[in-house]
Amino acid sequence: MVLEKENLIKNRGKNKMLEKQSISNEVKTEIIQDSKLLYICKTLSRTKLKDYENYVINAVWNRLIANGVTDLKPVSQQFIKRSDKERYYIDLYFPQINFGIECDEVHHLGNEHKDIKRDITIEEILKQVRDTDNYECERIEVYKDFEIVENQIDAAVEKIKQKIKDTKNNGKWQKWYIDPFEYIKDKIENKNEKIISVDDDIDFATMAETLNLIFGTSYSNVRRCTFKPLTIQESLKNCCLEDEFQKLFSENGYNVWFPHHSEINKEEDEYKSIQKQTGGGGQYFINVLSDDGKKLLSGKYLENEKSNYKIANIQEILSKEYGDEKEPCDWTSIVFLRTCDLITNKLRYKFAGIFQLYKISQLPEWDYHIRINDKCPIINPERFKK
Repeated sequence: MVLEKENLIKNRGKNKMLEKQSISNEVKTEIIQDSKLLYICKTLSRTKLKDYENYVINAVWNRLIANGVTDLKPVSQQFIKRSDKERYYIDLYFPQINFGIECDEVHHLGNEHKDIKRDITIEEILKQVRDTDNYECERIEVYKDFEIVENQIDAAVEKIKQKIKDTKNNGKWQKWYIDPFEYIKDKIENKNEKIISVDDDIDFATMAETLNLIFGTSYSNVRRCTFKPLTIQESLKNCCLEDEFQKLFSENGYNVWFPHHSEINKEEDEYKSIQKQTGGGGQYFINVLSDDGKKLLSGKYLENEKSNYKIANIQEILSKEYGDEKEPCDWTSIVFLRTCDLITNKLRYKFAGIFQLYKISQLPEWDYHIRINDKCPIINPERFKK
């Protein structure tokens, strides 16, 4: 009898814990359903281990919100490359106005930018600041007195507000959308832009979503990462393409490619792909994009050949131009690279450009792709106006 009573008490305790856990999960789910809120929380917390940067970027953001600025996208730790030797991170960046906030600490005196001390990810390459000539920043000197720092933050907020106003007056303002459908719809309806560009701050959740939104297909699921969607031809019948895209979409003129970018294995100093070729007898694909996003090296290897794919070797290949040694092939690809979002940690597909395949005699094991266009047409854009 005593034992039964003890078991009954234990079960009641377990049930209460499960009930609390269930309620907690429901509340958590409700919170993270707002993708915009989740993104802001994640990006503003990336500097939580850097006291001064964390204070400044959160102060800037909170004052913008207090001033009614709610449609500006913040990006922390934004990668920018101005030359092969000048590569650094912006503490807080606003892509819609090409404006950044950079914190200057004592140990940065005499060194305008912070050196990059880690490997650049593919996500950072794809979303790097490209319009570097027009990039502006406000520097916050956090080594000075509190009142001075506060005044500098206030001045930065005022400058951001003015940049937003100027951008809107010039008709160059792009609303911040999390949903790629709304983003593309806004481009077409309000800006009369019928293309997607590598500069567009948008990515896609699945290959099917990418194809359906850009090319007007109606896939529910896509398994192959390289193929020619035949239904595009049907969509093209109601679409007038610009001359630069006419040849691309002629019969047998293009492929859509969703490569998985190879990860870096620092311990073994090599690139290692996570994508195994089906039915390939233990073969692995390897895909590496150059830092400027203009070259894509692709190959495959067996498990016992990994030593041939060291980071230094691949970077050396990507750094060369090869000139007349390149022989063009009849293979053009519209490339959407699979990446892992650094903010939300979700796998996404980002447009990387249209690439032409070349073969190089001294590199028979490699496919050498060069970007020939950084834009791609949105097929049958009228469907977004319905």
